[in-house]
This record gives sequence, structure tokens and C-alpha cells, in this order.
Amino acid sequence: MTILAIGPMTNIALATRQHPEIVPMIKQIIYMGGAIDVPGNTTPTAEFNWWFDPEAAQTVLRLPIKQVVVPLDVTDTVKMNKATYDRVTHDPSKQTIVTQIFKQLNGYGFDGKNGFRNESRLHDGHLDTLTIAYLMDPTFATQTVDEWVDVDTSFGANDGKATGYASNPPAGLQKMTIVKRFDNARFFDYYVDLLTRPVPVNLSN
Repeated sequence: MTILAIGPMTNIALATRQHPEIVPMIKQIIYMGGAIDVPGNTTPTAEFNWWFDPEAAQTVLRLPIKQVVVPLDVTDTVKMNKATYDRVTHDPSKQTIVTQIFKQLNGYGFDGKNGFRNESRLHDGHLDTLTIAYLMDPTFATQTVDEWVDVDTSFGANDGKATGYASNPPAGLQKMTIVKRFDNARFFDYYVDLLTRPVPVNLSN
């Protein structure tokens, strides 16, 4: 199986610790987490998912499983602009409950009445969209590096900080794929298409 992880690693760390027999059943783990060569979004050095439970993140990073990390390094480079917002919200033929909610969540004051809030990276839950897109089609990633990655668990100022090692890694780590850049234009075509598709309705009782 492939595990898609878009939150802290607590459940995966506990599951593999309590039932190590499941580790060989996991083909790969793809997750959104870490800020390797960029500032964090929760502290100056740490991204939320790994900062929330750095011990769990460290445990998972050391599992003998193929792993792909989609860090803030790439999500910081994928910025949603007004043109993308309008593609989702201003096509009368493609309005659904999904596009209405999208308009509210991304409009000024969260009411959607005053248009696009501002140009920004795919923030909060949108960060996870890149991870899902990579799972569906890894060729969305136009630049990746294979490195060893560790996370700070010192309970200090750098708690949750991710560090990539091109060589001479600490003991116990394994190389994994770090996504650095995305095909933004193709990704946003995919993103808009998924958000504006008709919502299936089940009329059965």
C-alpha cells in the first residue's frame, strides 16, 4: 500500500511501533511536511506537521520504506493568483457547491463577496493538494533531489526543524525523494478541472 500523509506523523509512528509487521506491507509514504531550505510556517524554522510531533516525524523518517517529502520548499513556489481563482469561481456553467465553498474560503473576509483575497502560496489545506497531485502523477514534480532528512527533537527553538543531508547523514537515516519544484501551469489546470467538475448526485434512498 501507499500511505498519503497530510498531517502529523503520530498515527503512522504509533502503528508501525505497535505492529512492526505492517512495515513490509507499505510500498511508500508520500507526505506534506518539513521546511528544509526555507523558513517554517509555525516557527521561524519549522513547518506545522513536523513541529506538532517531531518525535513521530523522526520515527517515520527512519522506517525502511520508500518515502517522498513535499515540503514548504515547493509549496512556497506554487502561488495561487486571481486568474486561477476566477477560473474556479467565475464560469457560470461550472458552478457547484464545491466552487461556492472555494469562493467563500478564498474571498476577502471568508465571505467571497469581494473577490480574491491575495496572491499567495497554496496555504493551509491547499498545501496538501500538491501532495495529492504528486500521488496521482509524479511527473507534476519538475525538480526533485534524493537526500537524507532528519528532524530536530530537542524541545528548543529549532524543535521540528527539518534538515537535509546531501552526504554524511546522521546514523539511522535513509535517502528519500524531496520535491523542490512543480509544473505550476499543468498543476493548476488539474486543480481547476477537479474543483469545477460536476458534483455527482445519488438520488437513491
